[in-house]
Amino acid sequence: MAAFPKGSFIGGHKAPIWLLTLMLAAGCTGGGGSAGSAAAGRAQHRIRLAGQAMGGRQPIAGSTVVVYEAGGDHATQLGSGPTDSNGNFNIIPDITPTAGGIIYFTAKGGDAGGGVNSAILLLTVAGPFCEGAGCNFPASVNIDELTTAASAAAMQHFMDFVNCTAITGNNQTGTCLDIRAAVGLVRHAATVNNLVNVVSGQGSAFMVGQPAGSPIHTTKAPPPGSPIHITLETLNTLGNILAACVNSSGPTSTPCAQLFANTGPAGDTLLAAFEIASSPVVNQKGATLFNLAPPQVIYSPPLLSSPSNWTIGGPVYAYTTTSQCGCSTSSEASAYVVDQFIGALFEISGSPITVAGSAESIAIDPTGKFAYIVDANTHVAGYTIDPATGTLTQIADSPYVTDAGSAAVAVDPTGKFAYVANAGSNDVSAYTINSTTGSLTQVVGSPVGAGSVPIAVTVDPTGKFAYVANIGTGIGADVGSVSEYTIDSVSGALTPVSGSPVLADLGPNAVTVDPSGRFAYVANFGSDDISAYTIDSSTGALTLFLTPMVPTDSAPQSIAVDPTGQFAYVANFGSDDVSAYAIDSLSGALTAVSGSPFFADSAPAAVAVDPSGMFAYAANFGTGDISAYNIRGGGVLGEISVTSPFSAGTNPGSVAVDPTGKFAYVANSGASSVSAYMIDPPTGAMSPANGSPFGTGAGSTPSSIAVDPTSKFAYVADQSLNVVLAYAIDPATGALSPVSGSPFSTGSSPDFVTVDPTGKFVYVANFLDDSVSGYTIDSSSGALTPASGSPFPTGSGAGSVTVDPIGKFAYVTNNNDNNISAYAINAATGALSAVTGSPFATGSAPVSVAVDPTGQFAYVANNGDNTVSAYTIDSTTGALATIGVPVPTDLAPNSVTVDPSGEFAYVANKGNSDVSAYMIDPGSEALTEVSGSPFTAGTGPTSVTADPTGSFVYVANNTDSNVSVFTIDHVFVLGALTAIDVSSPFFFAIFGAYSMAIGP
Repeated sequence: MAAFPKGSFIGGHKAPIWLLTLMLAAGCTGGGGSAGSAAAGRAQHRIRLAGQAMGGRQPIAGSTVVVYEAGGDHATQLGSGPTDSNGNFNIIPDITPTAGGIIYFTAKGGDAGGGVNSAILLLTVAGPFCEGAGCNFPASVNIDELTTAASAAAMQHFMDFVNCTAITGNNQTGTCLDIRAAVGLVRHAATVNNLVNVVSGQGSAFMVGQPAGSPIHTTKAPPPGSPIHITLETLNTLGNILAACVNSSGPTSTPCAQLFANTGPAGDTLLAAFEIASSPVVNQKGATLFNLAPPQVIYSPPLLSSPSNWTIGGPVYAYTTTSQCGCSTSSEASAYVVDQFIGALFEISGSPITVAGSAESIAIDPTGKFAYIVDANTHVAGYTIDPATGTLTQIADSPYVTDAGSAAVAVDPTGKFAYVANAGSNDVSAYTINSTTGSLTQVVGSPVGAGSVPIAVTVDPTGKFAYVANIGTGIGADVGSVSEYTIDSVSGALTPVSGSPVLADLGPNAVTVDPSGRFAYVANFGSDDISAYTIDSSTGALTLFLTPMVPTDSAPQSIAVDPTGQFAYVANFGSDDVSAYAIDSLSGALTAVSGSPFFADSAPAAVAVDPSGMFAYAANFGTGDISAYNIRGGGVLGEISVTSPFSAGTNPGSVAVDPTGKFAYVANSGASSVSAYMIDPPTGAMSPANGSPFGTGAGSTPSSIAVDPTSKFAYVADQSLNVVLAYAIDPATGALSPVSGSPFSTGSSPDFVTVDPTGKFVYVANFLDDSVSGYTIDSSSGALTPASGSPFPTGSGAGSVTVDPIGKFAYVTNNNDNNISAYAINAATGALSAVTGSPFATGSAPVSVAVDPTGQFAYVANNGDNTVSAYTIDSTTGALATIGVPVPTDLAPNSVTVDPSGEFAYVANKGNSDVSAYMIDPGSEALTEVSGSPFTAGTGPTSVTADPTGSFVYVANNTDSNVSVFTIDHVFVLGALTAIDVSSPFFFAIFGAYSMAIGP
């Protein structure tokens, strides 16, 4: 994948004088097409879905098994039935599955030997449904802890937990697992079968066949799936941890209580498995979770010692090289973390590094341990990759000598050999790779002759054959060819195939082989087309087919095939776009995808598809950036574009996220309205809900909004009308509708509203009459009734109120008295009684109070002296005791929140239009400012909150009338905030994009 030598002309195109490679190695998410969604009303015929529910390898009697088909917006329930005393179930679906639809089973409740246990919820993803001859859909499935751990690991990006009423065909109550049908679903479902045998409920044959302790790359097992990194021992240990709870007497048993205490208020084993797989906070609890496994080993072999963390899909790193003109004495390599949900690229700390010479091409070995960069000055440099940070460190004896004009490098699929195409000497250098150090040793007999000006090299997926694109000189008959070689599996030596090289069209500039190893494709820069070849599986010989050649757009520079072998993509350097083709699985023929070509930035010189099959990238030499695309149905490319801040109503003063993390609500004090948004789970991005904004009435000034713990109701405090408005929340869309009897009277100038964590009471702080109004909530309608004794007296200037996480105590900031009032809550009536010693001193003009998730600590933002005060909470009395001295913030702090993990606190500073971030010391609970804090927000931020997953922070910017969204760093700079701004293309190069690789 490179360009012509300096000054050459082919087919009327001026060849660039640099070389570019874009290559993606195994990553940590899956991809591939999307499953068909089920729909009510399909033609019915009788089928049977059967299996067994097992807990700790004991039958689960009396469990409710539900079978679903993954859907677009929501899944469809196909049928349900109970298990018998042997754990067996037989379900005749009410709705017939769609051919190819992804089918999954859940087993809820029942008795696995320890008594009836409502905490049991297990999952098996069975894969695409089919019937008839040649069908491999299982006639019977096993649902147990191992299938649950494997399914949660592989499907975490597609899983959601919703009110069962949102599921089509539902007959269940409470919360149900909803698996969305989206790009990549099929490959993720295939990964489940790579990890576990869904028929037996034990580790798959592939997993069992690996050496003990070896890292598993599941793409090595058919059918191809997401390259999740996990060992059999880790999978078995996760199964054992879940089994301890499954085989117990219920949610309050010691094994279940300990499991849920460490995975959040999950309440069932599937949610616990999901949190371990997906939560950056939970999966860091290495020893804590390891110690929950029972002493009797159920799934064997287990881990013998605790891992440092339970991360199953590790971070994915991308690397780019940049250079000037192919003639510079030094260049750069930049490193990025790849957002595995949306494909965005974020540069890591310490990037870029300096590379000697003009960096021409980069390749990563299949283990993700080493990277290799060639330069035009006859060298290939080797680097080790830090698995925790992605940083590159040059190998001690690197660089290694190549032949003249080294232009491209490739590593074979086994990670044993590396090959370099040398354009200046018309040959190929071969090296063995030291599996421990990454050092290269030249193979005996290397280099081996190639054709004229070899410019690109690739190895087929079997590791048996290598192919080199020889671009030629463009003079006379020297128009280009492809050299073919067999690879000695022991030495790595190359032997030319009989009849090699074979002709291509004008100026072959890139060569690739499809994942099946049956077809090879060559991009011909000089003739604007693709040469397609079949591969002889015995000899490696290429046979040209598809004549005339397949046309591309202008000057195709690079070609890539997606991991499923369904689509091919071509970067067209001369026309600033990317051509897309569907690949016929039988013949290898190419057909242009609807809408192709797709726009890129200036002079795209390389294209690649990530190993998940979900994203494509085009490296643009002319503008020094990368265009990023989602791969949609049929191979269509959609450019990524998600940008913070998001527009709100006039003067937003408060922002709240509902407990499901699906919706966000903003009280717009200047627009007499509430804006409602749907939240995209992977990115945190917001889109307006249907009907938003919702009016709060003429002359109203909504100042604060809160959502109840069930996500059924929202409450808005209105300063001007002295009322609290109540709304019912549509669970599907997030839309608001007034509750009967709303609005409800408050005191004078209600500034803040909150709902207690039990969902029984609402409290409103009334600034001008120094009181708190308390209400009981009708759990059916959401209507409010004043609590006995309400309103309750506070200090002067009651500005905000919050309730601790278990609903025992309430705290009110008294802005004018420089203190905070504390109250005990009557659990039956909601009435407040002052805590002994209340009020407690704060800094100057306290405006906001937050309590950490454990209920042990409180933090107060002091607007008057620009500080945050910290307190311990007496768990018996609710009294506050000061921790250290107040910590400085930026100017005019207006709101404080603690993230759900209890690790970080965030303060919105209205005076400086930024957010201060603090780490909470786990021993003293004192605050230490995060590196890089404060982080810029919009103008006049007045409210800050974290979403329930601890992934995102939302800030209402009063002056700018918008909401800023930030991601929380849980990996590198702990607690640091990064604004969502991942619009493609991503700028990364000063002098031009040269090469890119993504590691496992």
